[in-house]
Amino acid sequence: MKEKNGNCLFLYGGGLVDSANLFLRTIMEKVEERGIFKHIYVGRYSFEALLEKRFIMEWTPSLKAAAEKEHGGYFGTCRGVDLTKPELQEIAIQQCKARNIKWVFVAGGDGSSRQVAEIAEDFRSKGVMVAFLMPCTVDGIEGGASLGIDMAIRTYVDLIRNFANATLCTRDNRAFSVSAIILQGRNRDDLLAHVLKAIVSSPVAGLDQQYIDVFAIPANYEWDRERLIKSVEASDKPVLMLISEGATLIKSELHTTFSKKKVRIYSVAHLAQVNGGTTEKDIEGISQLVDKLVPYLEIGIKKDEPFSLVVSHDFTSVRVEKVDYYAKLNPREGQHPTLKPSLEILLKQYLP
Repeated sequence: MKEKNGNCLFLYGGGLVDSANLFLRTIMEKVEERGIFKHIYVGRYSFEALLEKRFIMEWTPSLKAAAEKEHGGYFGTCRGVDLTKPELQEIAIQQCKARNIKWVFVAGGDGSSRQVAEIAEDFRSKGVMVAFLMPCTVDGIEGGASLGIDMAIRTYVDLIRNFANATLCTRDNRAFSVSAIILQGRNRDDLLAHVLKAIVSSPVAGLDQQYIDVFAIPANYEWDRERLIKSVEASDKPVLMLISEGATLIKSELHTTFSKKKVRIYSVAHLAQVNGGTTEKDIEGISQLVDKLVPYLEIGIKKDEPFSLVVSHDFTSVRVEKVDYYAKLNPREGQHPTLKPSLEILLKQYLP
């Protein structure tokens, strides 16, 4: 099988998450153990690795040891590489052929899934197959389970609690202020809903829920701006406002929207991504996930066509789908993110 399959290349694409490093090296180890390919390569800086010889490295014990010491960003990422451009595609194909790479496996976000789908047929016509293995993103994705959001939520909640312990316990001119927190997660409300659930499940800054007003401002659900202003300015309690990235209440408006309240603003972004938050439980879970994925990776290879692997939302099953499966469900424009019913019900309880 090694000779027939040639060599392979693993890439991580899109926004970095803390589980990216662990997932990539775990699946490379398992593929190596099963002897599916003669040589395994890993690229740094996402799809740019296909354009830069120095960014493609053979997976060796020394490289594995170096990767194990670092957080999720070890293999890096790079935005703005468009491999649909013929001149770049030619370089990428030559890079693969120089190393007898017959399969390129990609894990990453919705943008990476679209890039894989866009280049699949062109690469295939030139003797290189591509496959999308696993969504990894703090933003969430439609169509299956993804890795990354759990690690991010832990850091979001810790940072919010630290911020809240300072700002919600401070009175200005004999009045409580507003703590407004903007949550990274491009035009999705997955993070907002999960963070909200964690925040309201216990006291905030030592304050039980009856002594604090919490508002959620999503990107994809309707809410009433005038009602928010009236509620916040009439409140005699500390106010915690959680805002999705992409919501119509933007950062630059926050100070002027509430004339009667001092507003303190905090944006939680990159600190929540590659945070070292991967626990022993996460390590065990990803190992179990990879054990499920690799047999289906082999099934996909045997079909000899580009593919995507899809993991059910409860992580209990895996299936092989067409390479554009995620791309169709997560277009660049017009995405329609969905939440679990329980999270949607909770979110709506805190909408103004």
